[in-house]
Amino acid sequence: MDEFAKEEFTLRGIIIVTINDYPALFSLSGQIKGKTGCLVCLDDTSFLFLEGSRKIVYVRYRRWLVEGHRYRRKKFYRCFDCNAELRSAPIRRKDSKHIFDMAKALKGVRYGKKVKKSKTSDSSGPPFKKLSIFFRYLPYWKDLQVGHAISCMHLKKNMFDSTIGLLMDIPRKTKDGLKSRRDLVALGIREELHPIENGNGKFTLPAASYNLTQEEKREICQCIRGLKVPTGFSSKSKDSCIGSLLLT
Repeated sequence: MDEFAKEEFTLRGIIIVTINDYPALFSLSGQIKGKTGCLVCLDDTSFLFLEGSRKIVYVRYRRWLVEGHRYRRKKFYRCFDCNAELRSAPIRRKDSKHIFDMAKALKGVRYGKKVKKSKTSDSSGPPFKKLSIFFRYLPYWKDLQVGHAISCMHLKKNMFDSTIGLLMDIPRKTKDGLKSRRDLVALGIREELHPIENGNGKFTLPAASYNLTQEEKREICQCIRGLKVPTGFSSKSKDSCIGSLLLT
């Protein structure tokens, strides 16, 4: 009811963007996770499988830097992947028509439970497993520049957890360990952080710049505990292990 005109009207809504975490985003967009999981590069994604960590990581991110940036210089090759980065960032598109063109030709899409693919199956083709339902029922969806967005809440929380887990050296939370150090050996970078074998089957991990002393960890805890944020903005740090300063 229009209160001013005292008339009834049909209220219409429009979806301009979805905000999800990564798993839900891949499910809605139909994009394939893993080797082509970059939401911007799509089929031009540069990836690398780390044997030590048994994970797929996305590399060649220096392509996003401007031409002539110091990290593109030869002296910094060994800080990244020992390769020169001569490519530039992907072209920024004004719509999603290129995604629609890649996914609309998909055939034999089976919905429901996943069918396990054989190791010899062909992985070539577009980085999509289905045409998103939004393209099918919303004719304007291919004209949107950004149809699916990442939830900043999930992103910031995951980044914070990873950073704190690394700095505080929390067991099962830190990203620094023997597996990740072996990946550095395989990549041929950061020689100063390569694990040192003791001869008895054990290894010593050289100290890195992010390894903190007990007092430095305590100062971080005190800093986090002293933060004042709006109600509901974050979890209670005082009730957590960090807030109570229980350092081992």
